[in-house]
Amino acid sequence: MRNNNMIDRIATGRATVLLTLLAIIGLVATRGIFFPNSIPVKENWGLFSTIFEAWKANSTLFWILDGGFVVMFAFMFNQADTRFNIIRVRTSLPFFMAGMILATSSFILGNIAEGLSTLFIILAISSLFTSYQQHRAEKQAFDIALFLSLASMLWLKTILLLPVFWMGMYMMKTFNLRSFAASLIGIITPYWFAFFYFAYIQDYTPLLNHFTSMIDFHLIDITVTPIYTWIHLGITLMATLFSIGHTIFSSFTDKIRTRSYLNFLFIVLLSSYILFIIDFGNSGAALYLIYLISAFLISHLFASVRGRFSSILFHTLFFTYILIYLWSLS
Repeated sequence: MRNNNMIDRIATGRATVLLTLLAIIGLVATRGIFFPNSIPVKENWGLFSTIFEAWKANSTLFWILDGGFVVMFAFMFNQADTRFNIIRVRTSLPFFMAGMILATSSFILGNIAEGLSTLFIILAISSLFTSYQQHRAEKQAFDIALFLSLASMLWLKTILLLPVFWMGMYMMKTFNLRSFAASLIGIITPYWFAFFYFAYIQDYTPLLNHFTSMIDFHLIDITVTPIYTWIHLGITLMATLFSIGHTIFSSFTDKIRTRSYLNFLFIVLLSSYILFIIDFGNSGAALYLIYLISAFLISHLFASVRGRFSSILFHTLFFTYILIYLWSLS
């Protein structure tokens, strides 16, 4: 039976990944080459701001790396579905949705540190899922905390996700005294070496300023961000809520492991929104997480539900993202 709608063609088409990849490159390159002013300038680069200082003037390097992160995250989430079998059917929808959402948003661009921080958090999530029901999960607990600590060097409030991951370890049935101790060692390790680096250069000011940023909050302010950014986020949130509702009501057909994965993603998504609200000025990594997890959950909805509602929702998202992208270039 031939595919007869756009969702099926994207989900199962042989050329979906290639065409999506070309579309992502085209969208990011068009913004970077012809409309560089549409990319916001963000100054906070975390603990090693002085190292990244020389990169700030190179706008070409900026949009190339931003595009690289978009492509990499889309591939990672597509591979994550294949590895952990969360959606239950083989589909290219996670790659398409992640690429479409990220490439049409200008708010996540302009700060390579935010992309790196998001990468470390995703690696922490992967380590957590890998630890499911392992009797000795100390290595995974150490890796999770290590990745979060590395991410916190770029945005300190990432460290606030550690209790969320402890909850995740409990959900994966791997949380115990040994894994807890291993996670504490993982958190300390990068800062232990950072301390000796700043001792070597005899300047502790960057380290002290970084730690004091934990109490520096920038609450959400809708007036300093273009309205199309909020429309982009709002329509993504709307689709995500539909996806969460469907996932909850259909979860009885999933394996216990799959439900554990999805429930943890719900918690991380909520935590990311909280971080986004309380530290809006530096919350690019939180927004990255919001968009990536939302893209995965929306893909889960479209892969599981066939009918007029999912078709209308898909086309609404698709054309709205394209229109917002064009709007953001003006």
